[in-house]
Amino acid sequence: MANHLIRLVSMLCIALTAGCANLTAIQEFGRISSDSAGYTELTEEYATSPVRRKQYTLSSENEQRKILDRQAAQRVPQVERLMLYHKTVEEYMKAVANLAGDEAINFDEGINRLADAALQAKYIDGEKAGAVKTIASAIANALTDYYRQRKLDEVIAKANGPLQLVLGDMVTLVGAYEESLMIEKADVRKYYRTLESIARHKDKQTAYAEEIWRKGREQEFLLNARIKAAVEYVSVLDEIGKAHQELYDNRDNVGSDEVQRQLRRYSRKIYDAYKIVRGN
Repeated sequence: MANHLIRLVSMLCIALTAGCANLTAIQEFGRISSDSAGYTELTEEYATSPVRRKQYTLSSENEQRKILDRQAAQRVPQVERLMLYHKTVEEYMKAVANLAGDEAINFDEGINRLADAALQAKYIDGEKAGAVKTIASAIANALTDYYRQRKLDEVIAKANGPLQLVLGDMVTLVGAYEESLMIEKADVRKYYRTLESIARHKDKQTAYAEEIWRKGREQEFLLNARIKAAVEYVSVLDEIGKAHQELYDNRDNVGSDEVQRQLRRYSRKIYDAYKIVRGN
């Protein structure tokens, strides 16, 4: 009986080569991409950055604090859009990994509702909301096929264009956070240098001035780490896009040694950049 089952599986593998292909590199790419796409700490920091900058204003700078409050409100649509993208790409790349392993996939139908809500609230335009829903649809269409690897090329073909659009907008928004951090760094430097200058003009205050200088340097060091994380996260998103384009371009031959080799190279780049983003 056992030998009969082995022969049956072998026959199925011959008949359905795509369904039994060794796609471990795609599984690896999907999983590391899903993990990194689901990383929202930078987005959360982007949302609160204007509030953080308020602590580096002097008591007389009431108008600047009002400007920062307005900036925080203006970022709400961007942050909501980014959160939707995080969820969408995370779920999609997880599905790619599972399809490559011929494993069952799950689909969070809430993505479509989130896209509709974001569109209604004008957090996202119709083109980008449509891209999110197309990616979700590509996943949903693969749910019922038992030989899931056979659906992989169809899913990749349907999702690639919308995915590139979503990743491109994510890169733009993370780039905006990087610019925001550079401004925050300038605010920190100005604030502490002002306090240091005041302290050094007072008698017997040189020790206090040195402490202010130290705190300023410490805050700049932390901001430099955030800036580097933002830069590396852009790299993560870029590499996910390039790797998926590689899959799309070779979707009829995803199991080839060359495609698998290229995917491993992209996965290593994503992994290395993501480690820097997380600070480990």
